[in-house]
Amino acid sequence: MKNLRCTVLFLLAHFIVPLATASTPLFITTTQLPQGTLNMPYQAALNAKGGVPPYSWSILSGALPPGLTLIAGAGVISGTPTQSGTFSFTVQVSDRINERAHAALQITVNGGVNDGALNGHYALSLIGFSNGTPFIMAGAFIADGEGNITGGYIDLNNGSGEYNDPSQCLGNPYCPIPLVIQSPGSTYDLSAGNGLGSMTIVALDHLGNPNTFQFSIAIPSAGACAPSTSYSTCGRIIQRDPNNPQTYGSGVLKAQDSTYFQETSFFPGNFAFLVSGIDPAGHRYSGAGALGTNTVTMIDIDCSGNGWGLPGCPFDIDDNGAAASDPIAGSQFSADIDPNTGRGKFVNMRFPSDPSGICLGGSHPNCGYAYYVVNRQEAFILSSDPLSKPANLTLWDLVRQSQSGGWNLSSLNGVSAIELSAASSGGADITAGLLNAHGNGSATLSSDENNAGTLRQQTAQLAYTTNSAGQESGRFTLSGLNGPSARRVLYLYAPDAGFVVGTDAGATLGALRLQTGAPFSNSSVSGGYAGGTSLPVVAGLTDSITALLADGAGNITATQYTSGPGGPGGPINFTLTYQMDSTGRAVVENQSGQEFGVLYVVGPTSFVLVPAGSNPAINDFSSSGAD
Repeated sequence: MKNLRCTVLFLLAHFIVPLATASTPLFITTTQLPQGTLNMPYQAALNAKGGVPPYSWSILSGALPPGLTLIAGAGVISGTPTQSGTFSFTVQVSDRINERAHAALQITVNGGVNDGALNGHYALSLIGFSNGTPFIMAGAFIADGEGNITGGYIDLNNGSGEYNDPSQCLGNPYCPIPLVIQSPGSTYDLSAGNGLGSMTIVALDHLGNPNTFQFSIAIPSAGACAPSTSYSTCGRIIQRDPNNPQTYGSGVLKAQDSTYFQETSFFPGNFAFLVSGIDPAGHRYSGAGALGTNTVTMIDIDCSGNGWGLPGCPFDIDDNGAAASDPIAGSQFSADIDPNTGRGKFVNMRFPSDPSGICLGGSHPNCGYAYYVVNRQEAFILSSDPLSKPANLTLWDLVRQSQSGGWNLSSLNGVSAIELSAASSGGADITAGLLNAHGNGSATLSSDENNAGTLRQQTAQLAYTTNSAGQESGRFTLSGLNGPSARRVLYLYAPDAGFVVGTDAGATLGALRLQTGAPFSNSSVSGGYAGGTSLPVVAGLTDSITALLADGAGNITATQYTSGPGGPGGPINFTLTYQMDSTGRAVVENQSGQEFGVLYVVGPTSFVLVPAGSNPAINDFSSSGAD
């Protein structure tokens, strides 16, 4: 009997599997799913914890958007949605012991981006190279929502300067004459539905000669290009012309608000500005500053501070590594603003302390510019003089300051995303990261830098200061970056947001934007985005625009078009993975596990990417058009 009892116990121990029991209750951790876009590939992962894996998933009630299916064993929703709208459903997960949990979820499928995404007034600015020669461009056009561009202007300066006709500016000695956009002949096409498209602009010069410009464009969503009262970007553009492959560049597209296409609605005001361009010797030229305006005589750039304007109008310059301070004074904006495009006919600019004598004395006392009003907050300025004057070839971005005076150390008191571009001996040197300012003059910068192909992560302890003039203009000095003697000058247009210029050999310039949405996880980058290269640094750079879809679980699918020294390229399709930390930094890898780059989240709808590679450029992405 004893032997029989032992045999039974042996059999029970070795041949009868004990029932599994869950150590913790089964529950679904997914609380929301990324939005989709009509006719665009979609993928999102469902996640659960507890119970006894493996899990099996099903739809308990409701329905997925048409075109999407749920893979039961993987918990992955994928496919291509064929109908827009918001679709609610309940998912159920079962584990190995048949314990179950359910959760109510929904997926919103946005209508695909089509020609209707552009319908109204738009401004553009672009920096590029043609056979190695730099050029700058700014303009404005009217789109009809059906693929036609019905009018507008383009200002183009390739170093030769724009045609000048003082008789068209009431005798002002500097009156740059733009190219006039023609209709029919100027068109755009966003029929692909993924936000990537093309644009052709045909514009006549003052002699009636046609000029044709071909662009590729990236629009993040159907509503991204509605008129905005904020400092925001509608989309990204690159010049990409198969018939002229050695002409390329990158820039931005902005939705205009025609309410401000008049002197008294846009002026007066105080503005921070960023300047990018080339000096007469062909060297990189960067700048940032602040100016005030009044409406007493024409529109003076008023630096007196006597009831109008901004005391001093400071302007910090980094010209090929030579740092200078060159306050703007005695300058004017034209009060003649075109009511259809927002184009101001001229800006006369003087730099009294300019050691080279540019824009001083003789028969050429000013440098000439044109400008475009974008909305209440922003305007573009483009230099119209030839490099042979000599005058700098520059593109300016003006942003209205949110306050007049009162800037102090506490104006930097939070976490901001920073992006910087510079030249280096090997090509381009770009940086993105997070500036954590403490409101007391101390800050920490955590960033990733790609210097001509060498990608590295770094941390620096910084100090920032201002003075009485800075308290009026929003000017701050950052020190401690890349050595105790290195510094950057920062001009704020809002607390924790502004423009940056360096005092280094690379002529650094960039921007600072307040970060929102912390803490972060993979789900912080979710849904459809469009973006492209920003502020190209050297002629050897390849510009790009990209539409991508992030599933919120660490996976990205993307389509890209390029333009550069090798000519136009694309479409290029690729897949990536990313892993986000709580600060908003994510390492991005390709399918082979190689580092593709590093991204930093700016906010719920935008991020900036530092790509790997030997000739990099900052890439800015948005899902809504907001910066």
